[in-house]
This record gives sequence, structure tokens and C-alpha cells, in this order.
Amino acid sequence: MKPETSQQRIKWIFFDIGGVLRDESEYNIWRKDILLSQAKKIKPKISEEDFEDVVKQASKMHGSLRQNILEILTGDKELAEKIKNEIHAQGTKILQNMPIIPNALEVIKKLSKNYSLGIISNYSSDIKNVLRQAGLFGHFKVLGISEDYGLHKPDPAFFKAVLKDAKAKPEESAMIDDNIERSLDVAKQLGITTVFFNSTNRQDIPEDIVDFTICSLPDLLNIF
Repeated sequence: MKPETSQQRIKWIFFDIGGVLRDESEYNIWRKDILLSQAKKIKPKISEEDFEDVVKQASKMHGSLRQNILEILTGDKELAEKIKNEIHAQGTKILQNMPIIPNALEVIKKLSKNYSLGIISNYSSDIKNVLRQAGLFGHFKVLGISEDYGLHKPDPAFFKAVLKDAKAKPEESAMIDDNIERSLDVAKQLGITTVFFNSTNRQDIPEDIVDFTICSLPDLLNIF
């Protein structure tokens, strides 16, 4: 008898929302522009080249990603929190208008025939209305929305709580995310199969963390 592959063991597939089910490219451009412009007021020599490395570092930290980025860029925690609060409403408004990724419903429908699907995502509860409007909501058996759980990535407790509610074993689960440091690193440590949605053509993909890499949602159908 041939040994079971990791894909054959999978019973649950968990999805991030932003950058995986929802196209947040416009929001990411806004975030980069506004955070860099604010940081340069304090440290004018900060460059765009520094930004992506800072995002990776900030993603490993608990709390607001925007605030973490600003704190690293400026070295001033209180100022970072102040700016984060000032731009919160603008960021929320931009996120509200981000579209669902094309083919998302088609791919989710196909996967739901053979797997149980869930969400593990840092989002406010109102994202459920977006999922409903897109026809996606009913295909997920467990909705791990951070605001509902009072937990956020990269806290392992968030992943564990959602897995517990799903009655899903880590070794029988996969996680699809576009952020390696904030999500997939933790998932891998818990024994979850990791799939990196590489929508930004990232080159430095750590092989010890990422099991599979995709560049579009339909690529998932070649794995599962």
C-alpha cells in the first residue's frame, strides 16, 4: 500500500479573507503610501525598499499591523498609535470597497464538494455580509473571524480555537494565506499544511514554512 500524501490526509481547508478571497491590492497600495509618508516626517531617509522587510517583521507582532509597521519605521510607539487611530476611518472605508477575487465562488464551490471549508481571518464581523453578498457564506462550515473570537493572528490561540470549533485536527487541515509571517508560520508550527497565495510575486519563500505556493485561487484545484 502506498503511503498517504499530505493532500490525501486533508479534510479541512481554512482560508484567510484579505488577499485570498478578497482583492486588497488597492488597499495595500494605500497602506504603503500613507504609512511611508507619515514615517518620513520623522525619518526622511526611510525608503520604499525598507517597507516590505518592515511588513514581514511587523507581521510577526501581535496587535494592529498598521501600528506595528509605523512603530518599527519611526521607533516611536505612542506616535505610531496616534497615527494609526487618525487613519483608521480612511482605511476602513477603502477596505469596504475591495472586491471579491474573480473565480473565488467557483473554486470554493468545487472544493466544498470534497472538503470542509473554514475561515481564519483578522477581520471585523461585518465581513460576513460581504461573504453573503458574494454567495460564499454558506460554503464555510466554520467562520473564524477575529472580532468574533477576540483573538487575532499571529496568536496560535486563534488557530487552536477555530480548529476546536471545527473539530478539525491540524494534521488533517490546510491553511491558505497571503501572509507567511502572520499566519503560515504559526499554522506550520501547529502541524497544519500551508499554502502561500503569492499574489505579489514574492521571491524569498521559506521552504521550511510553506508547503505549497499558488499564484491564483484556481491553482488550489491542482493541489486538492
